[in-house]
This record gives sequence, structure tokens and C-alpha cells, in this order.
Amino acid sequence: MKKQRKGISLIVLIVTIIVIVILAVTVILTVSKNNPIELAKEAVFKEDMRAYQDELNMYISKKYQESGGWEDPEISANKYTKNGESDSVYTYISSFKKKYENKIAIKKNQIAYIGLDDKERNWLLNSGVYMSKILTIKYVDGDGNKIADEEKISQLEPEYSIKAKEIVGYMPIQSVIEGVASSNIDIIFTYCKECTDLAFKGLDANGNETDEESNIISYEVTGIGECNVSKVAIPREYNGKPVTDIKDNAFRNNSTIKTLVVGDNIGKIGESAFNTCTGLEEITIDTKNNLSPSFLLDGCRKLKKVTLGKNISNFPYALFIRCTNLETIVINTEQDITIGSRVFESCNSVKEILVNEGNTKYKSVDGVLYSKDGSKLVLYPLAKEGEEFAFDKNVKEIGNRAFERNKKVKKIIVPNTVEKIGETAFQYCTGLEEITIDTKNNLSSSYILYGCSNLKKVTLGKNISNLPYCLFTWCTNLETIIINPEQDITIGSRVFESCNSVKEILVNEGNTKYKSVDGVLYSKDGSKLVLYPLAKEGEEFAFDKNVKEIGNRAFERNKKVKKIIVPNTVEKIGETAFQYCTGLEEITIDTKNNLSSSYILYGCSNLKKVTLGKNISNLPYCLFTKCGNLEAIIINTEQDITIGSRVFENCSSLKEILVNEGNTKYKSVDGVLYTIDGNNVVIDPNNL
Repeated sequence: MKKQRKGISLIVLIVTIIVIVILAVTVILTVSKNNPIELAKEAVFKEDMRAYQDELNMYISKKYQESGGWEDPEISANKYTKNGESDSVYTYISSFKKKYENKIAIKKNQIAYIGLDDKERNWLLNSGVYMSKILTIKYVDGDGNKIADEEKISQLEPEYSIKAKEIVGYMPIQSVIEGVASSNIDIIFTYCKECTDLAFKGLDANGNETDEESNIISYEVTGIGECNVSKVAIPREYNGKPVTDIKDNAFRNNSTIKTLVVGDNIGKIGESAFNTCTGLEEITIDTKNNLSPSFLLDGCRKLKKVTLGKNISNFPYALFIRCTNLETIVINTEQDITIGSRVFESCNSVKEILVNEGNTKYKSVDGVLYSKDGSKLVLYPLAKEGEEFAFDKNVKEIGNRAFERNKKVKKIIVPNTVEKIGETAFQYCTGLEEITIDTKNNLSSSYILYGCSNLKKVTLGKNISNLPYCLFTWCTNLETIIINPEQDITIGSRVFESCNSVKEILVNEGNTKYKSVDGVLYSKDGSKLVLYPLAKEGEEFAFDKNVKEIGNRAFERNKKVKKIIVPNTVEKIGETAFQYCTGLEEITIDTKNNLSSSYILYGCSNLKKVTLGKNISNLPYCLFTKCGNLEAIIINTEQDITIGSRVFENCSSLKEILVNEGNTKYKSVDGVLYTIDGNNVVIDPNNL
């Protein structure tokens, strides 16, 4: 019996040894590159890939022959339907096996591997098969701690756009990360933890603050409360109810928050809510509604990056004012962007305006914001390097405030492919020295070059005959304007206000409508003086006998000329022709016809003496208004005098109305104008 048991034990031992040996060999073969099983799998896999590429090549060759060599197909496919769709792998490779679905695709006539299997990827090294890139998505908090399991994505195209996933209790700083992958890469989404230690106030159904628990339907954030972390997300809920508002001045003057995320649960942000948050470096605002409050981020001097959500298309008044270190703005809206005034004042570090690749409304080219089709330049970064900028021929429109307050660009060329320039497009571009505007259409917007204090030279193309309101106002160093239109020029009000350096208005040779004589702009035949430069030297100006007309605003705001003589060869003086000529002290107007235009001498505050010729009996509306130093008017007409309203308003220094000897209609007695018989007072300076 003992011998039998001993024999059985020996057999068990032998079997055990054999099993161990088999397992060991299996492990060795599994680890070893020479594993015949794995080698067989690898061979089959590679052979299938070669067969698929051969079959694809045959398909391409057949199509090429069928087209007579006119078409060389470029095939890409990553779907696996069997109904002949153009993006299905089965359409081009009929022998394709189901086990390779979601692993094999076609990219530009080449078999591509899109699987995540490391072993299969190694098998295909140096095989000619196109390998997709592996994107490893990681989710971390502001301190780099893991908050969710990482994910791997196979990316066939080098360009990628990955959306952040929702993680309870956290909000992503970036909702989308985009880029170009030339190799396998890690993509890290950083989240801020929702902070329920902020200060909150209950809101009732009407949005009014309430402490009555039963009336509270939502909460507003009123301040920093007990929240002592530097990376903060506004929570979605508080006490089981939604957080919907941020109160006026809620975080004003806060110095502890460095990163802030405002999610789309927030419908309203109050005025100056983040004003002078001196520690804030990055903010994401993805509100439910558009922004409306002013000064929202005023004075956030450490702020470097702002990400604006899909609902934010309005940049209200002074939104980023004094954000002196702001470098990057990411825009996600697909609505028309409205930019308020002073939005980027003192934001001299902004280098790029970025847009996610999938945006259907906008795109970013070298940090410049354009409409998706490139036809409109929306916004140009204030700190973008480059002293000269010439618009691409595809640009048809320059947006309102597109370059406003830029200090970098010295020269701008606007070609005749541009059809529209928006309001204040180049306002306060204090670095700008020269601009050429050769648009397809006339100018219609105001303030286009307002406040370009270093602008010296402007060239206007053949289609630009309208100089709209405040076009060159406060261009204090503007010296030369070159005009090329062959249409009647219209000059709006305040166009040359404070442009006291303009020395010459020039016209290119060959212009059939205008000419320049000593820097003065005339019609081609010399019959109309169109525009007189404000800084042209000479204290006295007498019109040439060929001049028949003085254009509207021709001398407006001139400070140089002290004496002007308008001879009787002139037939017409345009509206406001000498308005605000504050250097003018004396003028003689002896026109061929009567005066018909208003405001001709309005605001000539240093004018002392006016002589009116024999044909001038009509004193039109506001002729001498605000001529506060006007002392004497000499009248020579022998016709009935007509005096319009407000002619002598604010002429407090007027002492006498005089008449030359021999006048048969009027006489002057002690500076009072009477009819010749002395029975009727026509103008009494003492009773104006």
C-alpha cells in the first residue's frame, strides 16, 4: 500500500514539474520576440496591411485609367459602413475585415493605423503605414493634482480640437484645447475647484435680494467670503440652489485670487465686479448672457490671459482698461462682436487674439482676429510686432475700433480692395506716422484717424472725396495730405480741428479735377479754392482773381492767417468757410454776389474788423456769432439790409457800424447805422 502511494506521489510530482516547465516556456515565449504565436500574429497583421494597400493602389489605378489620366484620386476614409459611402473603408477595400474596424483607416491614398494597441503599432514601424498620433488627455487641478482618469485618443489628422469634460465640483479654465500634433503628446486640462466658501446672498423670483429662505430661488455671489484659495471657480450651486449672479464690486480690490473661472450658470455680472483684482493672472468668463457692465476688469494689472465664452460678443466700455500686462485674449463667440470705447486703453501688452479652430464666425491669423472668410479684419492686437501693416487683398472691411490705441504700427496701407472702414478704426493710433487709404468706396465713418497725434502724412485714393466728421481731429503733427479723387470733395465738421501742423494739400499729377498751388488745394481750373492748409506760412491772404468760389470749410480753424481779402471776383462763399479762424483779425469781403451761407465767420474769436462790399446786404444766420473781439463793421451796400437770426450773438465788443462816404442808403452816427434820412435805426451796437 505504501509503495502504491509512493508511486502516485511520484507521478504527481512529475506532472507538476511538466506543468511548471510548460508555463515557464509559455512565459518565456510570451516575453521573447521569438514567440512563434506572436510572430504568426504579426505576420498575418502585416500581410493584411500589405494586401489592403495593394488593393487600394489597384482601386486608385483603375479610377485614374477610367478618367483618361485626367484625375488622380486622393482618398481618405475612416468610416466602416458597407453601403458605398465615400468615407467608408469598405468602398475602396472590399476584402477589409471587421476585426480591423476602428483600427485601420485611409489617409490620402495610404493605409493608416488609428488603433491604440502598442503591440500593433510596433509591428507597423517602418512599414509605410501612416500612424495616427496618440493624445493622452489628463485632468488636473490648479496645483497639478490628478482629478480624473486620463484618456487616450487616436488622432488621424495633425490638427486637433479637444473639449474639456465635465467633472463634478470643478470647472475647466479652458473649455477647448487645440493645436497641431507632430508626435504623440499629452494634453492637460486644468480645472479650478468650485469654491462654496464665497459670500452669497439669496435672490427671489424677481431677482431681488432676500434673507427669507422660502423665497430664495437662486443665489448671487457678493464677495470673497471665507474662500482662501488662489484658484477659484464660481460654483454652480449653493445650498442646493443655482448660483446665477455676481454682484456689483463683488471681488473689487481682491489681491488673493490668481485664477478665476465664471461658468455658464452665471447670467449676470455686476458693474466693476473684478475691478482692480491686483493678483488676478487668468480669467475664464463663459457666462450664459452677454457682458454689459463697464470697468469689469479695470486695473487688473497682473492679468495675462482672458478666455471669453461663446455667448460673449459685447466688449463693454473700458472692459480691459489698465490691464497693462494682458497678452492673450481667447474668443469663442460666433456672434457679431461689438467693441465699446476705451476697452483696450493702456493695454499695451496684448500680442494675440485667438479663436478656436472650429469657430464658424471668426479665425485668427498671426494673432489678428478676422471673420471666418477673411473678408473683415475685426481686431488687431496692440502689442503685435511690426512697424508696417498692409491689408490682404481678401479684406473688404475694417471693423470699428480695429486698431484703436495701437502704438506699434507706424505705417498702414489700406488698398482699394477694402470697401468699408469702421468708426474709429485707427483712433488714437499714436505710433502711426503714415497711412495710405485707397478704398474701393468713399469714407462714411467718423473719427477714423481721430487722435493719431504722430501722424505726419496721409494719402487718399481716387474714390475718397468725403472727409467725414472728425476724420483728422487731434492729428496734431499731420503735415501733408495727398488727395487723388476726381469727384467733388465734401468736408465734414471738425475734420481738421487741432491739426495745426498741416502745411500742404497735394494732388498727384494728372488729376483732372484738382490741382495744388503752393500747398493750397484748388479746382483744376483754379476757379474754386477747396482747402487751405492750417499751418501754411503767411499772415495775409488775398484771393487770386480767377477764384470764383470758396469751398465749405476751406479755412476752418486756421490760426495762422491774420488778414484775408475776398475780392469782388468771388461769386460764392461756402458754409463755415472761415469758421473758427482764431488767428484772423481783419477780413474784407467784397464778393460779386450776396452772402447766402451760414456760419461763415462763426467763432473767429480774435476778429476785430470786417469790411463788407457793395453787393453784400444779407447778413445770414450766425454770420458773426462768437466773434467776441469784433469791434467794427464797415458796410458799403446800398440795398436793403437783411439780418438773420443770431448774427451778432456773443459779439460783446462790437462798438461801431460804419459806412463809407458817399453811400446813398445809409449813414453812421456815433457808430450806429441809420437810414440816410436818419429816421430809422438799422443796427445799433449798443442794443444787440
